[in-house]
Amino acid sequence: NPQTVIRIETEDGSTDGLYRVQDAKFKGDTFGNDWYMELMLRNGNETANVATTGQTATAAKKASAGSIPKSAGNYDSAMNRIYPQYGWASASDKAFLKTQVWVENGSFDPNAVSPTGAKGLTQFTSGARTRYGVILGDSPQAVDSQLAGQAKYMRDLANQFGGDRDKALASYNTGSAYVSAAVSSYGSNWLANIGNVPYKGAYLTPAKVSEVQRYVAKVNANTSLFHF
Repeated sequence: NPQTVIRIETEDGSTDGLYRVQDAKFKGDTFGNDWYMELMLRNGNETANVATTGQTATAAKKASAGSIPKSAGNYDSAMNRIYPQYGWASASDKAFLKTQVWVENGSFDPNAVSPTGAKGLTQFTSGARTRYGVILGDSPQAVDSQLAGQAKYMRDLANQFGGDRDKALASYNTGSAYVSAAVSSYGSNWLANIGNVPYKGAYLTPAKVSEVQRYVAKVNANTSLFHF
């Protein structure tokens, strides 16, 4: 409804303004399956895209296309060469993985280090770097290894979940154990309930649940930003 007004709140509950709905796109259905809604909102001269996924009220601002750095194009040649080697051969496949890189590392910086210690263009933890032979740094060899590691890891995760890209994305973000447990307990509603299942007695924190839901939604919402 174009007359609907939505209040956006940050994770700590503080208000981030009132926005009027300009446009809405709905994917999926509400009959027991995951759903995804993207809203384009306006507050005066400010616009924001909000992605909501699952069957909860999880919502977050989504970065606009204007936040894509010029350096993003520097890696297209390597992506075109490397991604097909691991079964990501179509233009949409490559756009999907490049969008994941953007969500992981908005600056496309191969030397980036996250607050949690993930490193590189594709933000690998130390264990995953070792497992997939990822080399840190910004040399051509290092960048190739980071993109190859991403492609191999995502192929392994997709194969683990029967080709389901959402489950692969969530596993890349938070680990396949939580995704497997959520799928086992909640079936098609796994993403909405990923915070309700433990792994080795530990549950994901509310902040991590929100993060992984936003992560999946943001990649899916932005694949059209990149072209091969």
